[in-house]
Amino acid sequence: MKKTIQWLLFFTALISILVAKADLAQAKTKVKAKTATTTKKMTVGELLSKVREDSRGGKVQSMQKNDTTLPDAQFAFKQQQQTNLATVKPPRSTEILKFEPGDDQAEYEKTLDRQIQELYKLTKKFENSPNRGELWLRLAELYVEKSTLVDSRKQDNYDAQIRNFQEGKTKTKPKLDTKESQQYNRRAIQLYEWFLRDYPNDEKVSQALFFLGYNYFELNEPKKGAEYYDQLTHKYPNSPFVGEAHFALGEYYFENERWADAYKEYSKLIKDKRHRLHAFSLYKGGWCLYRLGKTEEGIKYLDFIIKLDGENSSRKKSVRRTKLEGEALRDIVVFFSDIADTKRAVNYFKSLNLPDGNNYIEKLAYYYADKGGKDASRDVFRMLINEDPTSKKAFEYQYQIVQNYFYSKNSPQFKEELYRWINDFRKDSTWAERNKGDQTFLENSYKLREQTLRNYILQQHQTAQNSRAAYSRQLALDGYQIYFQEFSDSPQVSEMHFFFAELLYDMNKYEEASTHYLWVAENAPKSKYGAKSAQNLLLSIEKALPKDEELAKRKGDSIEPIQMDPRVEKFLKSAQWYTEKFPNSEKMAEIKFRMGRLYYQSNHFNEAEVIFKEIVAKYPKTKYSEYSANLLLDIYNLKKDFVGLEKMGTELLQNDSISNSKAGADIRNVLERASFKKGQDLEGEKQYLQSAEQYNAFAVQNPKSELVSMALFNAGVNFERSGKNYEAIQNYKKTLTTNDKNSETVKPKAQKLLAKLYQDAGQFEESAKLFKKAASDNPKDSLAPNYLFNAAVMYEALGNNKEAIHTYNEFLKVNKSGKESSETLYNLAELMRKSNSPGWQSKYREYAESAHDSSKRVAAFYYGGKDEENKAIAVYNKLRQSERSDAAQYIAKIKLRNAGVMYNELVGLRIPADPKKQKSIVDKKLGLVTKLGELLTETIKLDSADEIVASLDLLGATNEHIGSAIVSAPVPAGLNDEQKKQYAAGIQKIADPFLKKADDSYKAAVERGRDLDVYNDAYKHALAQAAAKDSKSIYNGSELSSESRLIQWVGGDK
Repeated sequence: MKKTIQWLLFFTALISILVAKADLAQAKTKVKAKTATTTKKMTVGELLSKVREDSRGGKVQSMQKNDTTLPDAQFAFKQQQQTNLATVKPPRSTEILKFEPGDDQAEYEKTLDRQIQELYKLTKKFENSPNRGELWLRLAELYVEKSTLVDSRKQDNYDAQIRNFQEGKTKTKPKLDTKESQQYNRRAIQLYEWFLRDYPNDEKVSQALFFLGYNYFELNEPKKGAEYYDQLTHKYPNSPFVGEAHFALGEYYFENERWADAYKEYSKLIKDKRHRLHAFSLYKGGWCLYRLGKTEEGIKYLDFIIKLDGENSSRKKSVRRTKLEGEALRDIVVFFSDIADTKRAVNYFKSLNLPDGNNYIEKLAYYYADKGGKDASRDVFRMLINEDPTSKKAFEYQYQIVQNYFYSKNSPQFKEELYRWINDFRKDSTWAERNKGDQTFLENSYKLREQTLRNYILQQHQTAQNSRAAYSRQLALDGYQIYFQEFSDSPQVSEMHFFFAELLYDMNKYEEASTHYLWVAENAPKSKYGAKSAQNLLLSIEKALPKDEELAKRKGDSIEPIQMDPRVEKFLKSAQWYTEKFPNSEKMAEIKFRMGRLYYQSNHFNEAEVIFKEIVAKYPKTKYSEYSANLLLDIYNLKKDFVGLEKMGTELLQNDSISNSKAGADIRNVLERASFKKGQDLEGEKQYLQSAEQYNAFAVQNPKSELVSMALFNAGVNFERSGKNYEAIQNYKKTLTTNDKNSETVKPKAQKLLAKLYQDAGQFEESAKLFKKAASDNPKDSLAPNYLFNAAVMYEALGNNKEAIHTYNEFLKVNKSGKESSETLYNLAELMRKSNSPGWQSKYREYAESAHDSSKRVAAFYYGGKDEENKAIAVYNKLRQSERSDAAQYIAKIKLRNAGVMYNELVGLRIPADPKKQKSIVDKKLGLVTKLGELLTETIKLDSADEIVASLDLLGATNEHIGSAIVSAPVPAGLNDEQKKQYAAGIQKIADPFLKKADDSYKAAVERGRDLDVYNDAYKHALAQAAAKDSKSIYNGSELSSESRLIQWVGGDK
């Protein structure tokens, strides 16, 4: 009887847990048994038909054409070295003013060094002479000249080094070394400063001021340099060095691109036509105006220099003057490129009547291109072409026009200019006739035209391949047609025929494509694309073949040979030609298979068998070997020759080369699957027990098969279906020990089903372990959280709270459902509290801060600690009336707890003996009694059973205490016996209502406790107090607890 009660209690507890978690557990513990491969009943023929779908070439309805990667379009354009006109500067003035051609700079520098040495000695010798200042000035001038020579030499070396660096000839970027030249500048400065110090009133002070400014600028100290120039211009406005100072300042500003400031300084000299630097200032001033956006004014300045020299052509000009004219002439091309009036620019250069005038016009065309003016550049080049259309340069000019539009990404214009270039300079043109004396030039021009057109076509073809756009395809098609007209004798013509065929094929123009494929196959069979053209020729023809459905419809259910379709015959003949012409082709197996399959589809089994056997024998490592082997078996299947089928399979496997090949494995697989299929057939007929036994037999007979794990698993499923759970458990266990190809697929399923069977059998410990292991082994399984939850539920049912708590925590880490996690977190907190596990209050707080169930949040805040009580009340107050029932008990507990604190405060107030102080304390106590009454009334209204009884008990204790406190208050001093009696009677009269309320409250607590089935400590206290005062009407018989009542009910006692 005792054991029966224990088991009933155990299962009652388990049921209560599972019911409490029904929303989660019901969804999580559904593990449906299903075999790994469940199919309808199939005959051997149907099995082979299924094989045909996957590994008999059924998906190879037509030979697969490999995409051809077009060569990258490598244009032979030698792009004109573009000039960034925004960065163009004229040469430094020193470059124009430096030694003229014919000067021996090295010899001059040696002479200068000797003069410096001799003059230096003289300055030392006459250092105290009144004429020493003149020596200082002469020596300083030599130092300045020496600095200029050194700087020029260093600059030339630097320019050469930087060119080598930019051309990749050197790896280290050079730096300009100015130390040597600057030391001479410093020496000069020292001498000039001595001169100013000792001869402040000398007539050559202006000279010293100029060179001080000049040298400080050379030392890159412009502030000091400018101060000296400022002194010069203000103190000595008529000095010949004032102009030099303005020019030097202009040069400084010019080099630092302060164009307006530079122009202001140059203007001083531009106004002085007699100054030696007048022309240079005009030249540099023109550049300033150009940089300031005043191109027209800049053109006037340079034009003035050019024409001024022209007017004075009868006079002998200096070399420097000629250089300046040349610079102005070259630079005005840059200026003219800034305006859009090409006609004006060309006419200008024509008007100069220069022998090399067209060179400037040609440069203008390139500058237009550099600035993005492709149309302007074209117009100028076209004018040059029209002047002499059969010259060699005409070819180059048109080529430059083509390049311009290529780099500007103007496809329509590029195409137009390209085709013009191709047409105007072909081999039979007037241009070619004039230049026939230079055959090398003509050959190179032919190659360049061919290469450019070919790459343009390939570029358009590549675009068409990527976009599949009709417009791009048409551009490529037009290009191919022009190519074959112009370059039919090109060495690349065969590959262009092939690429053209590829384009036509992509455009579904299979007949035209086959023509070009055939051209390559016949005219260039040994070329790079010869064999591929022959293959693709077959593909083009194959596109016209009837579909599988059409062939199947023609033969119907008959297995007799049918007449060949003409399209099939054409393909078979072409394929036979290909196999004979290219016996070593990498496509041989595929083409042979296609031939055999067409024979097979037309029921010409004899021809098909010959080809399939050849494929299996010669190409065992290809997929076509697998397809062929399976079709060989199917031929016998279709003829219902099952003995022949087995014989064919065995015959194929006896050949070592076949047996060890993929095809051999596939044959064994077909035969093996036929055995496996018996289990499936029985399963399909719902003969589950027989199916399970067949699967087990298969596993024993084929221990190395990749289907062993699947067979064992399926056997387990069918044992379970037939009610043989013990056998199912054994099979699932065996499945977990397998290691074949499919084991990783079925093991997780077996693990789950085994766990479910253990659960159903009441083996909760084993079930929980398996569910937990399933989650650990398959962390990415979407059901992994469910397994952990199931394990936790069973650990909780077993009373293993420690493991249950740990597993619930693991579940919370991986579960992604917020609602499930929230519910589980609350249940976990409950479990931890009941088992007094550390941290249970924090779990309640965690739930309370994140949950959506407001009623449970009240409970969570309550259990989360006294500091959380206000949050519990706040949440409760926000609940609708209909939502408060479940949460009310926790508010009642809080109020009752607060009432207990207030009661302790009440009891702690002692009524003193001093009559003067008694009233104050009594008033306080009565005030607390009132508050307690109100608080306990609120608690009772919350309708929480335990708290109703406890509140009534505490209300009784409160009234009993105040009544007893009043009665036992100290008697005032000085009363006689009669007065004392009267006083005691009066006090008793005051206390009686409180004591009466106390009795009523205790009785009410007892009655409500019995009504509500509450027998807590408060009930027991109230019962004891009520019975003590009224033992006749109040019976204290130690009422049974709810647990005892449950056991009596289960045992059948009343």
